Amino acid sequence: MLLPFFKELSTSHSILLAGAGGGFDIVSGIPIYFYLRTLGKNVVLANLSFTELSETESAEPCPGMYHITADSKTIPYFPEKHMLQWLQARGEYPDMFGNKTGVATIIEDACSISIMGTLISKS
Repeated sequence: MLLPFFKELSTSHSILLAGAGGGFDIVSGIPIYFYLRTLGKNVVLANLSFTELSETESAEPCPGMYHITADSKTIPYFPEKHMLQWLQARGEYPDMFGNKTGVATIIEDACSISIMGTLISKS
């Protein structure tokens, strides 16, 4: 018997897993990430970050949202990149995004939602 949460996801192709605690909370989503991958789902990872992501030289597809990759500059506190490296060492290459913390404008929030929707629908 499936939990209602997983039943709702059964027809989805792409799924966004997001952490909102501003640190390593996205790591708690790793078991769900691997479960969804075994079902053939494309999983995009996102995290509300305490990291000063502008210092990582990551691409910024919209104001305040950064695409974390292996090429992102490593800085002392960068949980998103640590998690990405851990996943890549296991043969997984998910899209990983981080968003700055703090209060955003309505336009920034709309842009973030729009770009994530676009990225997920292209997967």
